[in-house]
Amino acid sequence: TTPNNKTLSNSVGRGEEEERKQCLMFLKVLLKYLEKHDKKTFVRAKAAIKECYIKHKAGDPMFQSLPQSLEVHLRSTVEKLYWGKAYVHMNLFLQKREQHKESARYSFKSMRQSLLAMKSENHDVPRHIDSLNPDWR
Repeated sequence: TTPNNKTLSNSVGRGEEEERKQCLMFLKVLLKYLEKHDKKTFVRAKAAIKECYIKHKAGDPMFQSLPQSLEVHLRSTVEKLYWGKAYVHMNLFLQKREQHKESARYSFKSMRQSLLAMKSENHDVPRHIDSLNPDWR
C-alpha cells in the first residue's frame, strides 16, 4: 500500500487507544507539513478537524468514530500528495524514535550490568539496583 492509500484507522496496530494516539500523531505531522507548504489548505484542514470534533462530542452518529470521520473530511480537504508526504514524515519520525529507544535501552542495560558487576565485587552500589528491570540483564 502506498502512503496515499493508507488510512488513519487501518494504519494503526491494536486497540482504540493506539488508534487514537496514531491518529493524533498523524494529524500533528499533517498540520505541521501543511502549515509550512500550503497555508490555505492548513486553515481548511484545521476547520475540518474542529467540525469533526464538535460533531463527535455532540454525539452525531456519523461522527461516532473520530479517526474515521477525520479521515473522510481531511481526505476531501487535503491533496493526496500532502497526505502521502505527511505519512513519510511520520514514519521517519517513528523510526528515529525507535532507534533512540533502542539506544537508551542499550545504555541502561550496560549501566545496569556495570553496577551489578561492581556489586558482585562488594563495591558500594545503590540498593535499588536489584529491583531494576530483570529483562535488561
